[in-house]
Amino acid sequence: MAIEQEIARLQEEMEEYKAKTVEIDETIKSLHEDIMDAGGMDLRLQKIVVDDVRKRINGLNNKITKSMVAKAKAEKDVTKLESTIKKAEREFEKLETDLKELEQESKRKAKEASEVMKEVEKHQTVVYTRGLYAVPVCECNHNFYLVADERSESESRQFT
Repeated sequence: MAIEQEIARLQEEMEEYKAKTVEIDETIKSLHEDIMDAGGMDLRLQKIVVDDVRKRINGLNNKITKSMVAKAKAEKDVTKLESTIKKAEREFEKLETDLKELEQESKRKAKEASEVMKEVEKHQTVVYTRGLYAVPVCECNHNFYLVADERSESESRQFT
């Protein structure tokens, strides 16, 4: 029972404090109005100006915060792009090297092909003058079998 009585007493005390708080708030509001009335129109105008300046400061602070976030993001993007550019440059250099190697190989192959073509033309000239035509045996070692033209006698021999 003692605890219940203590709780009831504290609740009554709390209600009294709440009532006093309301009275104090009303007194403060009244004093604020009295101050505003005493200051007259100049004080009210200054209050409006101060409120407006505060709003602008808050707006500018928001813009500053957004700008700082955008700047940080842009710096991060720049770092990523620089990394991507360096990687692309390395790949480009490798591709240039590969291209030069392929061009050199292409020149070698073209030279080899030219030599083979000259050899084939040389052998074709010999074959056609004898009335024979060449049938390739194997392209890898450039061996040919000569077969007689239908108009001439049957003849077959290897020609390299």
